[in-house]
Amino acid sequence: MTISPAVDDVRQDLVARATGQTLFTWLANGRALFRCVQDAIALADRSIDVEFYMYKSGALGDALRDLLIAAAERGCRVRVLIDAYGSDELPAHYWRALSNAGAEVRWFNPKRLLRLSFRDHRKLVVVDASHAIVGGCNVSDEYAGDGVRVGWRDMGVSVSGGDIVHALQRSFMLMWKHAAFGIAAITHFRQWRQQLPIVNQDCELLLAGAGMNTPRLRARLYNDIARGSDIQILAAYFLPSRRLRALLSQRAATASVTVVVPAIADVALAQWANQYIIGKMQQSGVRFYTYQPAMLHAKLVVVDDIVYVGSANLDVRSHRINYELLLRIRNSDLADHARATFESVLADSVAAKPALTTDSLATRWRDRLAYLVLSRLDPYIAQRKLRNLQ
Repeated sequence: MTISPAVDDVRQDLVARATGQTLFTWLANGRALFRCVQDAIALADRSIDVEFYMYKSGALGDALRDLLIAAAERGCRVRVLIDAYGSDELPAHYWRALSNAGAEVRWFNPKRLLRLSFRDHRKLVVVDASHAIVGGCNVSDEYAGDGVRVGWRDMGVSVSGGDIVHALQRSFMLMWKHAAFGIAAITHFRQWRQQLPIVNQDCELLLAGAGMNTPRLRARLYNDIARGSDIQILAAYFLPSRRLRALLSQRAATASVTVVVPAIADVALAQWANQYIIGKMQQSGVRFYTYQPAMLHAKLVVVDDIVYVGSANLDVRSHRINYELLLRIRNSDLADHARATFESVLADSVAAKPALTTDSLATRWRDRLAYLVLSRLDPYIAQRKLRNLQ
């Protein structure tokens, strides 16, 4: 297993493909991630699989579409899977030129009555079955900057070579095959969970989604945190379960636990719920900070030499309802790169203000209500719909 901090070292990437090694390249912001995506698509000669929750027309989205059209025209098999809820702003004709070039485009869960509850929140690009990019970035102009001077703050990792790329492509095929969603999809998701690829103890693909009900993601995360001595978390939406809150609080008694959340929110309800949780945990010893320059959209957990990176937030929706993917990678070099990114985020953050007894009753009830809506009502509605599907 090789770690590279480089973003566009094509020669090194090709060596990894040729030798069968697994090469991890840390992508510290959205600019680095999408540069890597563009380079990978431009170099593709056989196949390109693209999966995003949100895809918007703009400088970034249009540039990626043009690269995909060029790839299809030179003979690559191109498949694009986007979520019907997250990408509903796209005009109906947006993919016409790509389809005319021979590519296929599918919308995940196009059914309006189910769209709000069940979403494909994954972000994944797989090229030539040998190179994959995962992270938290959607395809929208605000994700293409450095998150300090331009755009939102996010990150990801590029993986070249090895069984983990094959596992990622298998997971894409599952989502692609069942994009229409419904009773048959739920059945197949449940059956497939029995074959969920572990890969190996140092690099594991963790999945979540309605019908999959896989406890592995939560079990791995909880077990690692329970044993961790240095825990660093970047959380766009910090709504952990009661068990995870208790674990973080327990570890804070003897270990270092630091959490950074956004100061600038894209979803007001989530921001208010964050404030409620931080208020509940402010006496726990967990150190909370808020990122100041821009929206912090990252999903990163570093526990000692283990890195969790991907699309899943620390909330009930990501762990039990949305279709998500996380890579759990145990490697001290990669953890060093991830911690360097965490420290750069922390340098642009300030300590979270504690909940004040002087806050108005209306503010306190607003925050509590937001928490109950997102952590109780939303999962309840989704579970009811899931039971009706079955």
